[in-house]
Amino acid sequence: MAEKVKKDKTAVNFLMESKLKSDWEEILDELGFSISGVIGILARQMVRDRKLPFTPDASEPKSDVNLEIELQKKESDMTHLLEYAKFLQKNNK
Repeated sequence: MAEKVKKDKTAVNFLMESKLKSDWEEILDELGFSISGVIGILARQMVRDRKLPFTPDASEPKSDVNLEIELQKKESDMTHLLEYAKFLQKNNK
């Protein structure tokens, strides 16, 4: 009969903004993870690879207004490109 090996564990405490924590927990719950589980995965991967498993990005998420402005600019750019393509097609006949 195999013996169970008791893993030596320690508690890790850190502070985080309440809203960030609740938003994070909501996402993790949807994915089937807990904060503790994800922190363990992150720690093991960093120890194994000796680096962060992602590129840090401290920028704020874009607001809906900024995203809408960006989308409108891309649509405008695409419209200009299509008009230019039609112009070239018409004049190269």
